[in-house]
Amino acid sequence: MLGSGGMSSSHSATVIALAVAISLQEGIGASAFVVSLVLAFVVMYDATRVRLHDGRQAEVTVFYVIGVYCFLHMDCDLLSRLLGNLPMFG
Repeated sequence: MLGSGGMSSSHSATVIALAVAISLQEGIGASAFVVSLVLAFVVMYDATRVRLHDGRQAEVTVFYVIGVYCFLHMDCDLLSRLLGNLPMFG
């Protein structure tokens, strides 16, 4: 519960479904609804943080993979094209 987990979209959908089900069954004045709403906000906050860090990790991984390819194959034009310094075609 203290660290970020995986499958952020499914977790977000599950807690929102729980909050909606409780609101329909018990009403929005019920304490269970308030607790489920707080839980939903915590899970969705965690989900956005996971997505952000996954995106950053993917950028770094792609950069290193392309760098290793450039070094091994001596094809640094590919690196330049992928980074936007040269046109991809032509």
